[in-house]
Amino acid sequence: MRLDIDTLKVKVPRCVKTKDESIAILFAFIRRIILEYDLGGEWVDMYGSDIRKILDRMDDNIHDYLMEYVDSSECKIVQLSREHYVFKLKNWRRHVNAVPITKHKNITRWAYLMGCTNYNLLEKDGLNLDDKKRPHYTGMFRYDRDLFIFGKDDLYE
Repeated sequence: MRLDIDTLKVKVPRCVKTKDESIAILFAFIRRIILEYDLGGEWVDMYGSDIRKILDRMDDNIHDYLMEYVDSSECKIVQLSREHYVFKLKNWRRHVNAVPITKHKNITRWAYLMGCTNYNLLEKDGLNLDDKKRPHYTGMFRYDRDLFIFGKDDLYE
């Protein structure tokens, strides 16, 4: 089932070259983290397991998949380990496209990500490592992860 709403649109950096809702949600969320924590020009950390849940894909090298859909001159994705990725975006503030989100499962996922907007996924750095006090990314709690049902998403359709 598709919801007919025209008000839910996410702002996705223009370097993302797809209308795939899951990819749009991921990059809109990363953009939101950058805005929330004033991280322009900084690397943003994410766990691979959370990225795979947002995208509903089980790929080990998820960055290779994502790089097919971004302009590499404006978006860098580095896999530090199987479970640790970092993203760096250029022109993320004004150069955006509004991507409509219509699938119920993606609306639910976006609502979850905005509901916690970093409050349980990001926490301020307690160590004085630099002046920026870069936040540390923490994985989704089990209860939160259960919202992201893998593979059996026909429940949402």
